[in-house]
Amino acid sequence: MNYVKNKWTNKTRLYQTIKCLDSSKDQQQRSAQAALSTAESARKRLSQKKKTLEDIFKDAFQFARQLFQQSSSGTLPAQEEELEAHICKIYSDPEQEEPLEDLGLVLVICISSQIKEQNNKLSSIKGKRQVLTWTKQNGLISVQNIRMFSDGFTRYSETLRII
Repeated sequence: MNYVKNKWTNKTRLYQTIKCLDSSKDQQQRSAQAALSTAESARKRLSQKKKTLEDIFKDAFQFARQLFQQSSSGTLPAQEEELEAHICKIYSDPEQEEPLEDLGLVLVICISSQIKEQNNKLSSIKGKRQVLTWTKQNGLISVQNIRMFSDGFTRYSETLRII
């Protein structure tokens, strides 16, 4: 009886050894399968990218149209008239016919030419903060905080309002 028991344990050990070998083979197969899967997905991604680039270069407008014209995924239970009325109500501007007010836009312009036209001497404003005022004939109300630096560059910290 003892012999049979040992024989049985030997079979069990043999079975466990085979199972262990199979698991190591399974592990190798799994890693090989994972590497193949990764390579295949990279190949598909690259081929899809090439196809997309070819489509773009072949006809860019058609490609853009296909991007924006996706197929519908279903139907709406509402009537078409109700839907159009709702869209018009949401996205329309009821005051679109009324004229807009004057916004008083502030435009930034280069005033170095106006400074030269006024014949201001560079030495009189170099290194100082000065306020220069022009008449309405020149189209300017005033220029504030003009600074001339010793390196010869002018820096303007204010914008001008054009009349």
